[in-house]
Amino acid sequence: MNYWEVALMSKNIFPPKTAIITFGDSRDRVYKRRYTIVVDQLEKISSSLKGKVEVTLSESIRQIEDIPRVLGMSQLQEAESVILHIPTWVLPNVVVMTANQIKRPLLVITNELRDSAGMVGMLASAGSLDQVGLFHRRLFGDGSNPKIAQGLITFCRAASAVARLKGKTYGLIGGRSLGMYSAIADPAQWQRQFGVDIEHIDQLEIVKRAEAMSEERVQKHLNWLETNVGLIEYDDKQRFTPSHLKKQVSCYLAAKELIAEKNLDFVGLKCQTELSDGYVLQCISAALINDPYDADGPKKPTPLACEADCDGALTMMIIHLLTQGQPTALMDVKLFDKNPPLFAFANCGGMATWFSANSDKPEENLANVHLRPHIYGEAGGGATQYVAAPGEVTLARLCRKNGKYWMAIFKGEAVKREREDLREVVWPWAYMFISTKINIDDFLNTFGSNHMHVAKGNLVDELVQICNLLDIEAKVY
Repeated sequence: MNYWEVALMSKNIFPPKTAIITFGDSRDRVYKRRYTIVVDQLEKISSSLKGKVEVTLSESIRQIEDIPRVLGMSQLQEAESVILHIPTWVLPNVVVMTANQIKRPLLVITNELRDSAGMVGMLASAGSLDQVGLFHRRLFGDGSNPKIAQGLITFCRAASAVARLKGKTYGLIGGRSLGMYSAIADPAQWQRQFGVDIEHIDQLEIVKRAEAMSEERVQKHLNWLETNVGLIEYDDKQRFTPSHLKKQVSCYLAAKELIAEKNLDFVGLKCQTELSDGYVLQCISAALINDPYDADGPKKPTPLACEADCDGALTMMIIHLLTQGQPTALMDVKLFDKNPPLFAFANCGGMATWFSANSDKPEENLANVHLRPHIYGEAGGGATQYVAAPGEVTLARLCRKNGKYWMAIFKGEAVKREREDLREVVWPWAYMFISTKINIDDFLNTFGSNHMHVAKGNLVDELVQICNLLDIEAKVY
């Protein structure tokens, strides 16, 4: 069990929840003849989800009068998605009448057995769902087939992320930063389309709380950083001194306190230019809020987008839910080399330190992190510097065009580069170098932001399904 999973257990983060409703032939004689097919196929489907998805099984629905009894099951009300299992021929109108009362993401599945009549039953039922406008996904195959099993898991994870997004609260600390239209959002549109509320909070709250923070708490976190980070490089120009770091740690604790007190699920923090020029840079806050640990031990990562990037924070929250709590990041699209194709994504604090080594042990991640004098911000402070660990990653970003949301998605491979290579770009920042095969001209001509977000592993299929469920166009580069 990794470090943030320990934290998530204490925060009641559960695996995706689905219900499987099995339909049966309305004719007793035929139902009995094919009963073993029904049971066998249901067992294969439920077994494929075991340990990854929490499953509720229902009694079979064969007639219209069966529907109220099955849909009245209390466990069914907690399901975040529903799998409509059609193992044989069934009455399509019964499937439609059931589905029309569920109001949750639907997946319809059947087998490919020659003697089951499942395919004809599924096509008749799914075609009927299309006729009445009930959106659903379809799978054809045996639940024991790894490809089918992965399709089921992908659907359940995507549906769960969408379900858990509803009712979340975003804390917008500050307002628009540096004139970026791509970083602001319409609260009414978010509530209508995503079920998310936006709580506006003044940055003065950070300053007030930081100034009142107990010396004991601040010193505990300072000692923790000094013990664990690979290097703290203060400068002789008074831009990054021990007093700057102490103020940055105080701001982190203030933000952590504010998030807990107001029960915020994800946040955006403006920083520039009021805090960066008038108080202290907020890079330590951006890194540690996104991390699954601090001096107090394991904690739930809270997605935080610097520069108060609302759509960036929302993307990070979706990724966070999809991965059941993994840290996320906000990165600038900094550079692209064509030979060989390589992106350089960077940020001064918006990347959780966890990405430096992807280790379950905080000290192994922090050993790769250097705190160095920042290149901007009149108030001064340190930036977090590291080169992200190698591995498969997925990049994503919610963008808007003429007020309509769409999501940019592509996968790549984070590759190892030496720290000294950062002298060719912006020296004190954290970087993720990503090799990818996308068409860079297409990307640069259509992408709708200067910020991108990342998760470990291949999440392309899940993100596409999330977009389908949210009625958002998915553009996979």
